[in-house]
Amino acid sequence: HLLPGPEDIYVSQSQIRRFGLRTGDMVISQVRPPKETERYFGLLRVEAVNGLDPEAAKLRPKFERLIPIFPNQMLVLETKANILAPRLLDLIAPIGRGQRGLIVSPPKAGKTTILKQIA
Repeated sequence: HLLPGPEDIYVSQSQIRRFGLRTGDMVISQVRPPKETERYFGLLRVEAVNGLDPEAAKLRPKFERLIPIFPNQMLVLETKANILAPRLLDLIAPIGRGQRGLIVSPPKAGKTTILKQIA
């Protein structure tokens, strides 16, 4: 669940800036119990960010500033002339090398059959 709860840990803005923390980062750290006026555990020391040394994690490039590399080679799915599904995919929705895909379809529509024909 993503709602606030009593087991949440408070991370100060200065720690976020110091370690370059971003939404979704997995932080391994030491925490302290909340003081009388506090509601959450407090972050004491960051030991790792996403499995990396905190200093190395600070140097990660921002995703927004990365240069995209678009696929320039087509992945040909057609293998045999008598199997039509891969040929239709090549014609209607060509896939480039390195692309990711998502198959969205209701149950029992033939997703697994098409994947078997492609494989």
